[in-house]
Amino acid sequence: MGRSRKLIKWKTLYNELISRYNLQISVNVDISENIILWAEHPSTADSSSSVGSEPSSTIDGSSVASTSGASEKDSMHSFTVQSLPPFRLVYTLPVSYPSHSPPLFTLSSMWLNSAKLSRLCSALDKIWAEQKGQVVLYSWIEWLQTQSLTFLGMFEKLELGPYTVDGEICRQDSDERASSGCISFESDIARLLRHNEERRNEEFCKAIHTCYICFSEHLGKDFARLPCQHIFCMDCMQTLATVHVKEGSVNKLNCPDTSCRGSIPPYLLKELLEEEVFQRWEDLVLQRSLDAMMDIVYCPRCKTVCIEEEDNFVQCTKCFYSFCSLCRQSWHVGQECMSAEARLKILQGRRNMGQSDEDQRRKEEELRNEMMNMNYVRREAKQCPKCKMAISKSEGCNKMVCSNCDQFFCFKCGEAIKGYDHFADGQCELFVEVQEIARWQPEALLLQQQAQAELELWPERGRQCPNCRQLNVKTRNNNHIYCWACRSSYCCLCYKVVRRTSEHYGSGPSKCRQHTAD
Repeated sequence: MGRSRKLIKWKTLYNELISRYNLQISVNVDISENIILWAEHPSTADSSSSVGSEPSSTIDGSSVASTSGASEKDSMHSFTVQSLPPFRLVYTLPVSYPSHSPPLFTLSSMWLNSAKLSRLCSALDKIWAEQKGQVVLYSWIEWLQTQSLTFLGMFEKLELGPYTVDGEICRQDSDERASSGCISFESDIARLLRHNEERRNEEFCKAIHTCYICFSEHLGKDFARLPCQHIFCMDCMQTLATVHVKEGSVNKLNCPDTSCRGSIPPYLLKELLEEEVFQRWEDLVLQRSLDAMMDIVYCPRCKTVCIEEEDNFVQCTKCFYSFCSLCRQSWHVGQECMSAEARLKILQGRRNMGQSDEDQRRKEEELRNEMMNMNYVRREAKQCPKCKMAISKSEGCNKMVCSNCDQFFCFKCGEAIKGYDHFADGQCELFVEVQEIARWQPEALLLQQQAQAELELWPERGRQCPNCRQLNVKTRNNNHIYCWACRSSYCCLCYKVVRRTSEHYGSGPSKCRQHTAD
């Protein structure tokens, strides 16, 4: 008798605890692939004169579909997502559940208004009425997950709103159990896009991807995703960025994909580079920006950045030294700049008179180096037509590219060009034929002798070039061969000229294997 009383007491206490606390479940909605979300612009929410058309759909972004008889502002906004924020089902189990009473609940959503949530609440009541006396929570969750969008007629297209002219969500009479999280036109769209991007990023980090630099496989969390949507492993990107920063070629910090010129954003560089290397990148970018400004000069005394004023006059803001921006000497009003040769003669005269000290000898050496550099620039270099940087040519054709601003120009006439059409009319030659032939002959003879020696040793490994028909020896198991005669690369499996190794070789069905045994 005492035992049964204790059981009744514990059962009553348990029911009181259960009925006292609210429980919460997040229910994710099943979407086959994509779902189009669209909303009427608030400016047309109360307009009855314009007739809306079906919104256009876009992938991973937003777009605007115009309406008939409406302006560009009066339009339907639509965007496509792959994931929706979950329903939030907050419930309490009463003492008489499940025999007599259903769970007490509230249903909330960030993308449905109160009227649509009220319809879902009524549908849950109907499910309870059909399954009265049974555990109904699992049926509710499954129905919300798989059937809620179909029930609302929004399985492929889901309408947001409606919104007032001010952009706020319209408040409607609804079931007190329906709690809509919709706020306004802008905030609702922003939250849905942000949630979709977060879920896509989670799925990306959990999946396995291949890096097309090192061709190794890693989880997505070990990849760097660029704004152009190309992905590469962090190790390869870190090596690439570090090399360019240490070499000073920060203008080449672009997407490694050969068909893309997208830049690597600063936030990703900060993640890839060590602190000292990133500081060097910031200094180089600042230096390049200052060098590109025509009115920026450096103080010859303290090296402070100064701004040039009229008549080449510059005054340092740090040491207040006034100087000429052309000759970097003290400001001379109404006088021409003294040439480097003239300044050198003055210094040499002071030395001959015994007035020279260590500082004077250093200035004399600097002037000599300056004169030698200027003479070399006048003799061998040409100015870039865009940024005016001096560019010299060591070998090759007359089509030049500026390493500072990537501008193409003709080395012979100095004009800016876009391609090889400039050399088609015959005014400027692409190659200086006599010089190129004289330079190429000894090198070609040496390459020919080396190729003949290799063919005598391994005649069975000879492979004919598809471009010039010369025989070249396949080195070990490497199918990528460089022709000594025409300087083209080709594959000895398909005998096609290879422009880019990353596009020709690989593990795909349409690509050749770069390394195979004979």
